[in-house]
Amino acid sequence: PSVISALAVSLVLVVMDPVLFVITAALLLPLIGLHRTLGTRLRARTSDYHSGMRAYSAGVSRLLRRAAVTKVHGAQDLEFHYQQAQIDELQTSSVRLDLARSSYQWALQSVVVLSALAVLVVGGVGVIDGSRSLGELFAFYAAVALIRPSLDTTVRSMPSIAAGRLARDRLTALRRMAEIAVAPGN
Repeated sequence: PSVISALAVSLVLVVMDPVLFVITAALLLPLIGLHRTLGTRLRARTSDYHSGMRAYSAGVSRLLRRAAVTKVHGAQDLEFHYQQAQIDELQTSSVRLDLARSSYQWALQSVVVLSALAVLVVGGVGVIDGSRSLGELFAFYAAVALIRPSLDTTVRSMPSIAAGRLARDRLTALRRMAEIAVAPGN
């Protein structure tokens, strides 16, 4: 819905002032490149976090299955240190993932803010030289402000979408493994 409303308002902006619209659109085009670059890094951080979570979960499962054997053989300290290392790795990957998400959102928001600033500067110059009225600039900027919530929603959802795709891929792989394991003849 936010993309559809942004497109509808964009059509209004083209009619209102094609020059300011082109400037706005040209400044928003780096969002695509930024999304690809930062999205790749975010997916890598998410994958690292998922790997750390899998390793930790496997360690907990192994620890629970072998608790009695561990106590008998006196390997509790060794298991504790192993689990502590897994917890530390999981915390590190979690912090990296949070930093990647934050930097992703910050960078995309910065481009949106710079685009709005460019509209004010270029529009202000147009008002000064008389090529547009202050009312036209105000109306255009108000219409751009209508798009901003849609862009904010899109920008905020991008990290979750990237993480969700990775989680979906992992769940699909797990489901395929489960189907193979229960297939007749296995």
